[in-house]
Amino acid sequence: MRFANWKMDCLRRPSSRGGNLARRRRGEVPRRGEALESRVLLSTITVQNLNDSGPGSLRDAVATANSQPGSDTIEFSRRLRGSIVLTTGQMEITDSLVITGPGAARVSISGNYASRIFRIQAGQTVLMSDLSLINGRQTTTDAIGIAVIRGGAILNEGSTLHLSRVTFVNNRAEAPGEGFGEVNVVGGGAIANTSQATLEARNCAFLNNTSSGGTSYAFGGAVANVTGSTARTENCQFTRNHVTGALQNYGGAVGNVGGSTYLSEGCNYVANFAQGVFRGTPDQVNAFGGAIGVRPGTIDNTPCRTAIENCRFVSNRVEAAASPPGGTGTGGTAAGGAIYVLNSSLSLDGSTLLGNVVQGGTGITTGGMAFGGGVAAEMTVSTGRPVSFINTLVQGNVVRAGAGPSAVAMGGGLSLAGFVSLTETRVIGNVLQAGAIGTAEGGGIYLSATSVTTLTDSRLVGNVAYGKVALGGGLYSLGTNLVSPQVVSQPWRLAHGNFARGLVDNIFGTLSPMVPPPV
Repeated sequence: MRFANWKMDCLRRPSSRGGNLARRRRGEVPRRGEALESRVLLSTITVQNLNDSGPGSLRDAVATANSQPGSDTIEFSRRLRGSIVLTTGQMEITDSLVITGPGAARVSISGNYASRIFRIQAGQTVLMSDLSLINGRQTTTDAIGIAVIRGGAILNEGSTLHLSRVTFVNNRAEAPGEGFGEVNVVGGGAIANTSQATLEARNCAFLNNTSSGGTSYAFGGAVANVTGSTARTENCQFTRNHVTGALQNYGGAVGNVGGSTYLSEGCNYVANFAQGVFRGTPDQVNAFGGAIGVRPGTIDNTPCRTAIENCRFVSNRVEAAASPPGGTGTGGTAAGGAIYVLNSSLSLDGSTLLGNVVQGGTGITTGGMAFGGGVAAEMTVSTGRPVSFINTLVQGNVVRAGAGPSAVAMGGGLSLAGFVSLTETRVIGNVLQAGAIGTAEGGGIYLSATSVTTLTDSRLVGNVAYGKVALGGGLYSLGTNLVSPQVVSQPWRLAHGNFARGLVDNIFGTLSPMVPPPV
């Protein structure tokens, strides 16, 4: 997964040669009345000060670039240091533009906790580099068939946005009001990439961004990629981003929703958090995907695609809310300590899932369900989507069902459904806990009864499951598993050294030999 050269052809302009001028001999004066070909002169505009507005300000430079056709470039005076604090609202980008900063540590642009920083209108190509975007806050509702709040720092509506060495810190998209707020959906604490938009981010950092609130759901504490859009991140850092405050909460760092595609290479996802919290209503509040949450959308209900290559997911967390007063008494559901996928495809290659945690909500009548310490892939449609792991390490992840009667915990490392493939993947030392009165199924891997799974050169070692009923310390499967002929006759080659509180250490389901490919 390699990204194309960003400046590629998108900013190239036709040669100035050609037409009447090309045919005219050197030194020849044009005849009277002969029209010269029209030209678009691209300009470089320099930001001279840190003011919010007025001559020499960034806002003035953006307005000037908008008024001139073609892709202009905004640069910053070399002497500038500090923060541009916005006091008159977001800046609108209505034409293709390049913004080249002096370095993320030298100049920041602050939304002043009062507004979004940039809104990019459809059909443009925008490049930003070497800046920090901080303290953006979006609380204003857009009506797009449903009421939404999007993009604390940047809203990209149907354009192409390239980011390089840009840092996003403390940006928020949040719904005001009591309970779950006054809007249906909240997405993208830092960036909302929407309406068939394209986002490419290289060497960027996303720190402490938050998406909060929503009567339906919140998604993407840092990035919301939605409605048929495509987002690519390469060598980016996602740290301590947070999605919370909605009825359903998806993706502490990234939400990939509504027929969209998310591609991530060489990125680190550390200590991101998807959290369900009690908001004064009797509703059950759930959380999915400590780092990445994927699902069909409300407007675009088609499946998504997510591809992860050479990424690390460390210490991400999902936590559902306790059962509220006046409700059913069931604690909230939590799933996917690193990644949660609903009715969509997922692939991981050369990646690590380490020490991620899933915590179900405490329940009065029923403890909240918890599953998928590293990854949870849930398929509720008859045609499951492909889920594949290649050369991936799943280690030391923890799943805890919510305290309360009849609690269920599944898949300390992985909880999977659909068409599943594991190749050269190691599932080691994951822990599944359902308490003294709950049921634990699959300390290493839980495979649903309808799953069809191919396991090639993969191992489950040292996983444990604890509960009143503990089944499959390593593997719990009721589905069909395609394995080598050696594993059919000697299942220990697949799973060994696992423990299920003295009950059944592995449940292998149906083991069938793989048909070798034709020579």
